[in-house]
Amino acid sequence: MKKFRFRLEGVRNYRQALEENLKLQLAAAYREREQEEIRLEAYRKEREKFFRQIPLSGNLDLGTLQHHFIYLETLEQQIEEQMQEVERAERRVQDAGRRVRDAVQQRKILDRLRERQKEEYDYELARQEQGDLDEAGLTSYWKKARKGGE
Repeated sequence: MKKFRFRLEGVRNYRQALEENLKLQLAAAYREREQEEIRLEAYRKEREKFFRQIPLSGNLDLGTLQHHFIYLETLEQQIEEQMQEVERAERRVQDAGRRVRDAVQQRKILDRLRERQKEEYDYELARQEQGDLDEAGLTSYWKKARKGGE
């Protein structure tokens, strides 16, 4: 009997490679999200630092107050924009994760098909070997029976 060969092995290998590529993309999306979160945290710390540095008493002129207000407004806008970047990065992570799960599922379908075909092959091989053994035993029996009957 021929050696076991899974006819869809090329497709399975392609799906395996695709799955690995998608996992790398997912890891990159995680890193990107982490970087966006770090930027957001830096803006938030800058805002906290700014509030700690504002003098609570003393004489503040209108120009200084305007300068503080504009800086704070700009910082709040950067925080809002960065929060949106973090949300976009999170969506990319979720999307990449979904693509990985789909690829894994597709590969596992082929893995199960391969296992079933291998089991069928092994069963047929064992059945054929048992038939060969039975035939060899029967032939040996008949040869002995003929010698004994002569």
